[in-house]
Parts: sequence; structure tokens; C-alpha cells
Amino acid sequence: MQVDVSMPSIHFPQPSFEDEISASGFETEQTRRPAIKLARLIEELEILSGLGALPGDVVLTSVVPPAGELPAVFDGIQFMNIEAASETINRQKRLWRFEPWGWSPSALKIATTLGLECETASLDSVRIVNSRQFSSQFDIAIDLETEERTTPFGTLCRTVPEVIESLERYSLQNDGRWVIKANISHAARNRVLGSGQLRESQLQWLESQLAQAPVYVEPWVERIAECGLQFDVGKRGASSFLGAAEMITDLQGQYHGSILRPCETEAANAPSTTVGHWWKPSIDHGQTIVEAASDLGFRGPLGIDCMVFREAGRLRLRLAHDINGRRTMGRLALSLRRHVPRGHWACWCFASAKSEQSISEALRESSTAGVQIMPTSPAQLCGRATTLRTCLAISADWKLLNQVAQKILSHDIRGPFDRDTSGTHEP
Repeated sequence: MQVDVSMPSIHFPQPSFEDEISASGFETEQTRRPAIKLARLIEELEILSGLGALPGDVVLTSVVPPAGELPAVFDGIQFMNIEAASETINRQKRLWRFEPWGWSPSALKIATTLGLECETASLDSVRIVNSRQFSSQFDIAIDLETEERTTPFGTLCRTVPEVIESLERYSLQNDGRWVIKANISHAARNRVLGSGQLRESQLQWLESQLAQAPVYVEPWVERIAECGLQFDVGKRGASSFLGAAEMITDLQGQYHGSILRPCETEAANAPSTTVGHWWKPSIDHGQTIVEAASDLGFRGPLGIDCMVFREAGRLRLRLAHDINGRRTMGRLALSLRRHVPRGHWACWCFASAKSEQSISEALRESSTAGVQIMPTSPAQLCGRATTLRTCLAISADWKLLNQVAQKILSHDIRGPFDRDTSGTHEP
């Protein structure tokens, strides 16, 4: 799908995108009036989404940061509310491209309010593509050596007895753990983890979910590595693959950052293992998913997460364990590649305020360590300390970058640099 890069964009962040599309009527009490703590986190995530913008672009936010609060990576990007954006559009008399985080009723309403013409996705297609009902059709695992397929990986269940039957089957695999995911559930949210039989609280959650839609039951496996694939979906034959970024996650699968490989030439001390080849079957599989989404009328950004895991001593690739019909953190990570010099590795570290000391120490030591640290989120927003801390660590030497990334992130992080899997997995 061709994009006119000369045309500036108006970006619409939606940190509560899944909440909006999953509810009856596309709206919940949480999306209407979020708690203060959640509202502040949403404000910070809105600013963070500006990493996907280019100088001259506009990012619609609920708060506008004062001059001097944002790090240099946001230079030239304008943050404003809808009213100010409308005035800017009318004053400049030029064409603008509208880029929402995902297509939702809110996004459609804003596009209409601002008078922006754009190709949209049908709301029905958005809900379908973001559902487990859709992704379960493509949830296949293959043996990395023999390419033998295991299909399906999990089980889509519509009744409690079906769930119990699946749990009993998965309890015999690995260490007996399992996960149940709501029909619309992403970023390690809206799910329950367990082993053995359902507890009473889990059963109540399950019954409330089944009253609305099916759930997806999976065996909990030993994850070795994850990767986010990014696509733009257009009409059939007009879609495009944008790139891939391996993920840094914790033991529960929560996202903590991405790895960006050198675009050209080899970086110093780069591991010899060509792990990039691991993801090629998922990229090929992703093209099939993209075509299916396109046929449903879906248009716009689509992210697919894939995973290498260990089972019975063998490495297997789960071709598509999450399908996100929207922008993702992995897509933001890819946009940061423009700040990475040729032949350099980069880690985008997605941490919390608790990591501030580690990031500050890394900044002080970066000049001697051969690693450049670039802040990618503000320490304050409208005079208030933020809870998120993100930075981009860059180096031509993978081993040095490895050490700095581990220092910034907590000890339980799993990713391409994890020492516990270095015998079988390096980036």
C-alpha cells in the first residue's frame, strides 16, 4: 500500500482501543470515565505514540506538554487537542493524512469532525480481526527442524464444559499450566492463568466472558523468543509488509521493549546465529492473514506476534499467537529505526519509573561504554512526574548493548539477550 510521505499526518492515539471495540455499543464505563491513575497513564501513552510521527505531523492528545518537557526525539512534532488541530487544518489549507491507532467509532468520528477524507475499515471487520475467533483460524505451530505442523495450537470454546475438557487435555502437557483468553484480549490483558482445575473466581470470570463471546484456551509453554511483524492492509494485492522487531518480554509475556537489527552491514560482535530466519515462516503466514483481513473489509495497520517456544526438548514456532488490527508498540519501535546509524543495533526499552535510576546511570556511562542512550519519553508531563520510562539504546557492538539493556531492565526480563537461553537463542 503506497503512502505519500510528503503529506503530513494527523495521528490519533487510542490506548484504550480494545476496551472500546470489545464492549457492547463499542463503549464502556472505563473508556468514558477512567480512574485518575489510568487516565494519567493514558495521557503518557498518547504522548508516546508520537514516536510514530514525523516532523510536521500533528498528534491529537488530551493534554498538551509545555515547551521543554519532551526529549529531542519529538522535535518538530506538534501535540494539540482536536479544536487546535481543526484550526490548523483550516489555516494551512493543505491535504492531511489521518492515521488513527486503530479504526474505532472514536477514530471515525474525529476523521469526520476534522473533515479528513481517508480509506477506513468497517467496524465489523475491526472487531472480527481483533478477535480470538479470527486469530484461532491461523494459530499454527511448526517444528523448527522438521516443519511438522501442530494445528490448532489452542481451542476456541463456547461453553464451560468445552473449556474444562480443554484444560484437562492441556494439564497433561508441559507442567500442566494453561491460559484462558477473552475473545478480545491483547498485551497480556483480559485473561486468566492457572493449572489444574478452575478456581471459583476464575469460573466466575469465565462465565461472564462466555455470556458475551467464545474464549480461547491454550497450553502455557516455555517461551524462548517473540517477534512483532508489522503490515499495512489495503485492498487484496495492495497490502505491504513493513518489517519485524524481536520483543523483550517478562516471564508472564508482558511487553518491555523491542530489538532493532542493523539494516546494513554487520555490527561488531554480532552473534553468528541467524535467528532472523526463524521468523520467515511467520512472515509468509502473515501474508495469508493479511489477505483474509482485507477480504473482510479491514484496512490499515495490522500487527502479528509470533513466538518460538520449547516443548519436549524441541524448539517450535507459533506462527501467529496474537493478531492486532491496530498500531502496536512494535510498530513504534520500527519507526525509531530512523534514529539508528547504519550498522548499529538498538534496543527500545519500555520500563517504568522504578527504572529511572538505571536509565540515569546508563546515560552517565554511555559515553565510555560505546552505547548511546536516547530518551524517548518525558520524565514529566505538565509538571507531574510520569510513570513510564522509555529509551532507545544504540550501539555498533551487540555485547555492549546487551549489558546496558539488561541493566536498564529488570532481572526477570526474557528476550534475545537472555543468558538462560544463550545456548540455543541469540539475536
